[in-house]
Amino acid sequence: MNTANNSKYQETENKIKEAFGRLAAKKDIEKITVSDICAEAHLHRTTFYGHYEDINALTVMIGYEQFQAFFDAFNKGGIWDFRTGMRYQVEFYKRYQEIIRKHIVTDSQTSNVRKSNFVQNNVLDKMGDQYKKAFHCENDTEFRYHQIFFSSGMNSVIEQWVIGGCKESVDDITNILCKIFGFDNHEKEYES
Repeated sequence: MNTANNSKYQETENKIKEAFGRLAAKKDIEKITVSDICAEAHLHRTTFYGHYEDINALTVMIGYEQFQAFFDAFNKGGIWDFRTGMRYQVEFYKRYQEIIRKHIVTDSQTSNVRKSNFVQNNVLDKMGDQYKKAFHCENDTEFRYHQIFFSSGMNSVIEQWVIGGCKESVDDITNILCKIFGFDNHEKEYES
């Protein structure tokens, strides 16, 4: 039986995601089809549908997995470490800069709002208490507005960096973001 724990199932999952990534580097995500992914991964359509309902389900899963990795980077050993989490994110953007650069231009405002809501809802669920403590947010309303500001600012910095060809080092951009958000030293770490 195919389950998420089955190694063959996981291998196929990885093939699908890698094929999607290669295609995303070449064409707009909205134009990628199940047939494209199957041809790229050398899989049958039924295999794809054994893993995902459609392309949207695949992109949601990829986004969720990236968010989980993002959360794990911020929360190491019960300590919420802003600098480590931020560095992880900056490394991710540098690694996938070609894909990101291509899609910065084509991303619509609606898509940005949808992504922002996804991140806000997941941040609140996964690390809301640590975030509120670190940024001195008094309630959920203040937290949500702070997160909108945080996400918009970070996205703008990252977009400029990626569009410019990632000329500054990962450490330089991490330091800039940490300073902007008031984490310019290692003293601001909080137990979860």
